[in-house]
Amino acid sequence: MLVLVLCSAPLFAQKYSTAIGVRLSRNVYGFTVKQRVFKTYAVEGIMAGGSNEILGTLLLEKHFPVVGRGLNFYIGAGGHLGAIQEFGPTFGADVLMGAEIKVPFLPLMVGADVKPAFHVVHENMFDFNAGISIRYIIGKEDNKKMRQQRRDKKKRKKLKEKVKKERYKSRQDKKEEKLKAKIRKLKGKDDKEEKKGIFEDIHLLEIFKKKPEKDKKKRK
Repeated sequence: MLVLVLCSAPLFAQKYSTAIGVRLSRNVYGFTVKQRVFKTYAVEGIMAGGSNEILGTLLLEKHFPVVGRGLNFYIGAGGHLGAIQEFGPTFGADVLMGAEIKVPFLPLMVGADVKPAFHVVHENMFDFNAGISIRYIIGKEDNKKMRQQRRDKKKRKKLKEKVKKERYKSRQDKKEEKLKAKIRKLKGKDDKEEKKGIFEDIHLLEIFKKKPEKDKKKRK
């Protein structure tokens, strides 16, 4: 069954940017939030408490994919700050080592880790803590394929708009050319009519010139 889960996880795995859930360990229960900050780095915040103390821990983690994107091994380090009943404030440093797996078909990550803590101010100088985390994926990280698809979509949209503008410009140029042709045609007609009018005027002048000569002949 475990082999089947490990083999199927890469097929249904999705990188996440944000996951929130619970972390359970011996006599300590808390909430955990993990935020991916770089491709293989994440920041995790844990707020946990037990019977006599409450601690807030902040960790920077480095992830190493083991089986595709479905199973990750990670290590990290950070620090904690909190308070112990009948003792007072406490703080110290933490290291972390664990693994998490994407549950097939569900937006869930299940992980197990060990988290040794070194206390600067505490009843004990050292604490070894192991826990199980269940996180719900609330933000998916974009992969290269999705980003490329979005870029291609934008390019297609720009190309479509460019072609549309070119077609519109071509139609406007054709309309303008037709209008100019009509104007030239009308202008040509006006010239012909003007020439015709000039010739008619000349012809009438010649007729009037001839009439007086005929009148003179008749008088003689």
